[in-house]
Amino acid sequence: MPFKTFFSRPSYFRFEWTSYLSSRGTKYVIWSDGNEAFTYWEPDRYEKERDLSMAIAGGTGISSGSIYTISSLLRVKDIDGYSVTELRTAALVGIEGFEGTPCYRIKGTNHVGEPTELWIGTGDLLLRKVREESKNPTYNSIQEEVRRNIRTNQSIAHEVFEFKPPIPLTAKKEDGDETPSFEEEAPNWTEFHSEPGRFSILLPRPPTSRVVTVEAPQATIEHHLFRSMGRTVSCVIQYSDLPKQFTADPNQLFNETRDEFVRQTQARLSGESAVSQGGYSGREIRLDAGSLKTRARFFLVDQRLYQLALTVFDEEGSSDKQFERFFNSLKVSPSPKVIALLRTRPLPVSPPRRSN
Repeated sequence: MPFKTFFSRPSYFRFEWTSYLSSRGTKYVIWSDGNEAFTYWEPDRYEKERDLSMAIAGGTGISSGSIYTISSLLRVKDIDGYSVTELRTAALVGIEGFEGTPCYRIKGTNHVGEPTELWIGTGDLLLRKVREESKNPTYNSIQEEVRRNIRTNQSIAHEVFEFKPPIPLTAKKEDGDETPSFEEEAPNWTEFHSEPGRFSILLPRPPTSRVVTVEAPQATIEHHLFRSMGRTVSCVIQYSDLPKQFTADPNQLFNETRDEFVRQTQARLSGESAVSQGGYSGREIRLDAGSLKTRARFFLVDQRLYQLALTVFDEEGSSDKQFERFFNSLKVSPSPKVIALLRTRPLPVSPPRRSN
């Protein structure tokens, strides 16, 4: 997944990447022209965001966290959360070359306790590579984030921060209107129903969707994702059908899902608790990243794992009502049961006997 980062102090920013989950690739761009922030999800979403922090929060997970690594180090305004400078038990392993550049190789653990390594240039102290390893009973994974062609202290053309998508800006509200509160938005929320997903939920706008296929040991898993963005909120719903070996221990599954979610969002885990809804047990986690508050819930329905997440720009500390309204609107149907029907047939009638 190739990506580029541009930054000019104090608030000019652009991050773009291409996802090759489809054969032709899909382009994503998040940028700020110094005053306003925007997002473009190819091919049909071009929106003005509440601010840059909200735009970055919406792109953190789907960019596998790469948008967050450097923006947090550059101290981009309103960005808060975990940074690679906060490695636990950090230790210098030695000096090792990476693509021709001598680097300090540092080992430690990240905010969810996963082994993490950094390669930092000895001469310029620029972060060249991040390597994170996830280990759990069902699978192991390694994610590497590599940065090349790094240039600093050079001018950047102003046009870079005035990206012009090939589609018109999606209208949200008339110019000059204030950003609506959740109470103003809520009446416009409508129920979204997914028949294949067997769920319905209230969303501020019709969601965008995509399918991510992951090759796991002895299984191929499809993750179905839906994302809906409001003026002050970001909603995500995801479901996956899992093999039985993944769901044998639901508590362990929720732990693994929590760790992956925290790693992808780069936010700080502030709490978690057991929850129940519609007769199904699950887990809720709470995360903080400055003024952005996120709550996520995980439910296991038969062999299907549902993940819901709502991120709110909590400017006035009124997010609890928003979270409850979103989560309580969820309705999930169990998988249909196959019932064998016994088809009865009339008993054969014996022919009448003839007498001699």
